[in-house]
Amino acid sequence: MLAISSGSISGYDSKLSTPLIKKATFIGALAATLFTTYQYCKGLKKQKIKKNGKTFLALITNIKFQILIAGNINALSMSIVRRLFLNCQKISFAQFQILFKIVADLPIKNFKEIFSFKIKGTPLFHTIIHPNKIEFLDFFLQELTDEKIDFLLNQIDENQNTFLHVASRHNDKRLMLSSLSRVPDLDLMTHLNKMTIDKITPLVSSEKLQCYYATKAILDYVTQKNCLLSLLTQENAQLNNFMQRICYFGKTELLIYVLEKLKPKEKLRIFCCSGTDSSQPLNLALERKQFTLLKRVLDLLPEILFNDPSHTMSFIHYSCRRGIPDIFRHIDEHLSKHQYNLQSAWQRLLSNLDNLNEVNPISYLGECSRNTSSDTAICILEEIKRRLKIEVFEKLLMDSEILHQTLQNGRCQFAEYLISRYPQLAHQKKKDNKNICHSLAFYSNGKKHELLEEERIEFFNRNLKMLSPLINEIDNNGNTPLLLSYGNGFEELAKCFIKQGACPVIANRINNNKLLAHTWSVNGSLDFKSAKYKLSSGYMHFSFKEILASIREFNSFENPLEEIIDIFEVFNLPLNQQEAVLLKRAEKKEIWIKPLYIKMAKTGHAITLIGSQKLVILQNRTPYTVLYEDGTSVDLPPAMLIFKPKKGFSSNDIIQLQNYVFFSLHELKNHLQDQLNLQLFSSYSLSPQKTGNCTFVNPKGSVFAALALVRIQNSSDEINSESIKNAIDAVKPKFNSWNEFNKWRMLKVHGEDADRYLIGGIESKALLQYINKLIKKSFKELLPHLKECSSFFPFDGKNWNMLSSSHKNFYNNISRNEERLVFIKKILALNHQILNELIFDYIHLHELKSLKLLTEA
Repeated sequence: MLAISSGSISGYDSKLSTPLIKKATFIGALAATLFTTYQYCKGLKKQKIKKNGKTFLALITNIKFQILIAGNINALSMSIVRRLFLNCQKISFAQFQILFKIVADLPIKNFKEIFSFKIKGTPLFHTIIHPNKIEFLDFFLQELTDEKIDFLLNQIDENQNTFLHVASRHNDKRLMLSSLSRVPDLDLMTHLNKMTIDKITPLVSSEKLQCYYATKAILDYVTQKNCLLSLLTQENAQLNNFMQRICYFGKTELLIYVLEKLKPKEKLRIFCCSGTDSSQPLNLALERKQFTLLKRVLDLLPEILFNDPSHTMSFIHYSCRRGIPDIFRHIDEHLSKHQYNLQSAWQRLLSNLDNLNEVNPISYLGECSRNTSSDTAICILEEIKRRLKIEVFEKLLMDSEILHQTLQNGRCQFAEYLISRYPQLAHQKKKDNKNICHSLAFYSNGKKHELLEEERIEFFNRNLKMLSPLINEIDNNGNTPLLLSYGNGFEELAKCFIKQGACPVIANRINNNKLLAHTWSVNGSLDFKSAKYKLSSGYMHFSFKEILASIREFNSFENPLEEIIDIFEVFNLPLNQQEAVLLKRAEKKEIWIKPLYIKMAKTGHAITLIGSQKLVILQNRTPYTVLYEDGTSVDLPPAMLIFKPKKGFSSNDIIQLQNYVFFSLHELKNHLQDQLNLQLFSSYSLSPQKTGNCTFVNPKGSVFAALALVRIQNSSDEINSESIKNAIDAVKPKFNSWNEFNKWRMLKVHGEDADRYLIGGIESKALLQYINKLIKKSFKELLPHLKECSSFFPFDGKNWNMLSSSHKNFYNNISRNEERLVFIKKILALNHQILNELIFDYIHLHELKSLKLLTEA
């Protein structure tokens, strides 16, 4: 039967043209080959039968026949083709050619249906990308149209690998070139970018010879396509840039091969990337001590030593920073080889500030002392000194802050060496007016180690005569060494300062809020031992009047709290309009004190001078923590003060002023609480919640609610049905829908992220007490007005059913009166949080000036 059907199919020609004959022949051929097809494919899978030319011919002829008759192939035939691809190693190359020619002629729809098939997440086409099938792959790629090639190029497996990734995985030169040759020139770099990050660059670090030749093959190919420079300078993650890999693993031969292919102007560019100093290719080679590669770079590219404006930090500066003295000897060899005058060359290299950072190499030795031994730092300093004229060296030494950096990093042995050899460094001050006692008490490099404090104490005790006169000096930020020692957790060192005459009163008077409002900690946790000292030293003894008096010292207004103005609408404006509005309002001598919930940042606070210091904005971007004697603490939210300064107001005044401002916010809140009995605002906290790239701050209650009530503290107006009706009437025209009302409740800060922050709120318990009070007084009068407001606040009986049982029981227990319960349910249908905000807004917007009902209830 098979022979007959095969002969019939193979003998088919165009003379059989009637529809009936076509149909009969097609059905007969399909029926005749169906069983054989199944057996053949099953045999391929189980590897039980050998290559059968007649059976394969029957399958192929059947598929050809279908295409001729119907213009496409059916599902069974597509399944057969897929099976043939999966087992293509079991058929001859001649048979493979026949199969691929058929596939190449298929309509694009059938082609995509066949090759969209995945086996355990791997596309069908990826299964034939293998060095053993290179002839198959070459032939296939040559036969396909661009549309079909594009479809295959963009297929990815479950690990996001394209066919180029799969080809590069085998580290086979022929396979990779065959794959690359079919990529359109315009798309070449797109695919190379996908490959380079995790596929091609590992070839560079491999020790296998075949990987070396595969890498060179890629470099040759992209050079022909004028893409070599783009490939070498791709900006990827650290150690994934092509040149970073070459330098890090010391592939000198590969580097020479690359430099030979580049134009002279392009050679410098490949040693640069936009990452950190430690990710620069030559700095990576230096850190790994790949001196053979570095010497070849200097030989082939000598100008890189003196003319490298694109580097963030030259590798000479980097060698000082990382503590690698060997580089000096290698550069000496290079300079001698090229007949440079050693002393003048080194003076040019070391005394010229590096291009972007403007830091001389001796400054980096302070950082070197943090990562290496003091002996290594001393060795590098001597290497520098030996290569420079004495006057040039001393100038570099005094211009640096090496002693300060050494003490901050706790390398007291190196500090002793510096002071003994160069005593003039002991009187050197940093740009912010810190002396060496400040630096001894400061530490900013992660977790503090106990040994570091012991070394600092020993250093202080050995140099008392020199350090004692410095312990009460104040830097530009109002810090004394005593203050910094407690702030950084060096309590024993602080005791040594006090024994030698450090005065806590100076720190108290100048910088009270530094100790009060900052969360002084080592790793983000409160340092309660330091807090205990602060409390025992009298740092908490400030009255509200004293705080206000401190603010008045820096403020030209007699009564800074006379008027509080809502500035939120100002920050709803576009940024280019805010300055003009703020300046205009500042001309009226208005002072604004109101917390503003803004996006948290790494910096503690920001100072903004608008319009050449005509207006000053002080804002704290992170919460402050105030510690009390009983061990409790209070978190203050981010805050803002905007004011118009008097003449002669300087940036130093601003730094000192902010110490009073943020603490005064908390004191003001306490003051209002005492005056008005505002228990409903007594608890508030800050809970950052990260959502994507935005940070939302949701306060429970608000300091600003208390501040907003300053204006109404002496008023005695009652909140009654008439006042609420008036408030509803005033609000109704303003909001046509709940969405509009909700937008108004959410403050949108215009900026890059345009984050939104919730404002306002009254505690639910106080709200329910207030509702109960209203029920007792004027239920019949209020109910019609609440029905009126339903037109823009949707509520119905269904919302009541959505409340949890615990909530229902709590609300039901407020009153057993059935009539009142119905009323409460209608109010709760508004959602108690919405009503909470609504009532507050009535008070805030329309100055319904009594809180007696809330506090009495």
